[in-house]
Amino acid sequence: MFRRFSTGMRQQVISVSSGLATLLCALIWAAFGALVPEAGGAHITTAEAVRADGVDAAMIRDQVEGWIDVAEQDEDGYYIAHEWYLPVLVDSFSFAPQRVKVEVGQQYYVQAASADVSHGIRFQLPGGGSRTWTVSPGHGGAFLITFTEPGIYTAVCDVFCGIGHHEMTMEFKVVEDLDA
Repeated sequence: MFRRFSTGMRQQVISVSSGLATLLCALIWAAFGALVPEAGGAHITTAEAVRADGVDAAMIRDQVEGWIDVAEQDEDGYYIAHEWYLPVLVDSFSFAPQRVKVEVGQQYYVQAASADVSHGIRFQLPGGGSRTWTVSPGHGGAFLITFTEPGIYTAVCDVFCGIGHHEMTMEFKVVEDLDA
């Protein structure tokens, strides 16, 4: 079925074309990586992520939609998280909810699920480095997060998930008082 080449010239041509294909793939990957926005430097304290097998994306979608239906929004369109539990659905190059207002010093339990492919939720940490929670279909991610300083912090998807990956952001508006 496969023909072995006996001449060195044909082997060199195949080797060169394989090398060029690898280089092209690396350049494309680098281009997509350059398009990913840098996550905002979140001043956060976290507990270890919990792998929650069997997390039903449809259940999380229902929780997110139910929460969005009743949650208040501030003047900038951020959903106000008065409760400690925050469901997040990651699907089709977006986070839902995409913009959340939380209180500084309050610990939030974030339970995330993916409805399509694997995604990541990455925060840039203040001293350098970052923290990522990976969410895959059927394997949700749960983590505790506490913001220690007010500000607007951006989380990005850092697991390449397709052509719209570079648009995946989620913002947290951290304030001293949610009612202010």
